[in-house]
Amino acid sequence: MLTTDTPDIHGRGTLNGVIPYPSPARLFEDTASTEQIPLQRSAQTGVLTDLSYVQLVGDGAASIDVGFPVRYSHSALEVCDLAEPEQLIRLLIAVAKGVNSSLNLKPDNQT
Repeated sequence: MLTTDTPDIHGRGTLNGVIPYPSPARLFEDTASTEQIPLQRSAQTGVLTDLSYVQLVGDGAASIDVGFPVRYSHSALEVCDLAEPEQLIRLLIAVAKGVNSSLNLKPDNQT
């Protein structure tokens, strides 16, 4: 199952992942459903990337974190089901085709 982050609150600590923008998150969910690609949400704690800060600079940047499940991350024996990256590639291509000028890339509280 591919994963998308659920909303996290950075105020709980310093390492709480990415806050996905609603419209791109919906686009990924709807596209995965249409393409019949399994999608699973993930809640991240103890994860911090550059995206965690970029999305909060100035007016913010439309952000969503996607990936595929792995075991033993950052070890010499990191493993995954090879079908997962293939599904992610299919999803990214389908999502890219679905992006158009009607996609709202501003936070819900901005017009």
